[in-house]
Amino acid sequence: MLAGLNPAQGLIFMLQALGGKLISRDMAMRELPFTVNVTQELEKIEIEDMRAALLGSLTAYTQAIPQLAASGGDASEVVRKIAAVIKARQKGQALEDAIEETFAPQQQVPPAGAPEAVEQPSPAPEGVPAGGASSPEGMAPPQAAPDIQSIITSLTSGGKGNARVVTRG
Repeated sequence: MLAGLNPAQGLIFMLQALGGKLISRDMAMRELPFTVNVTQELEKIEIEDMRAALLGSLTAYTQAIPQLAASGGDASEVVRKIAAVIKARQKGQALEDAIEETFAPQQQVPPAGAPEAVEQPSPAPEGVPAGGASSPEGMAPPQAAPDIQSIITSLTSGGKGNARVVTRG
């Protein structure tokens, strides 16, 4: 691809072809005048890009602070999380590990002595009308869930649903 070009011209040609999407990064890397492990380098580039996106997301998260403060909200949780990531990075922890640890969902632990939540059963089994049985076995016949086309066609042009009841006998 670069035959007959001096190294500087070849590199410029390759970068122009790459920028014009005439060749892939993979091909450009394989045509370099020195040897590189293309697969390994592409993986490293992807990781760098993902870390940059993760850092950008964290930076965008900090932009919630002025909005929270202006609306009278408590911005301390945002500040605490950002500070935790900074402290973890100062200790040498990888960016993705620091963010994952800081933003992991917190387990809600009930206070000591608090009763555990127990799911209460429904007073009547599903399908049995409150007023009595509608079939010999005491159970209403099972109703099929509406298909997606029925749901979509029941929407108005504004996206609102049209509620209706259909009795089948």
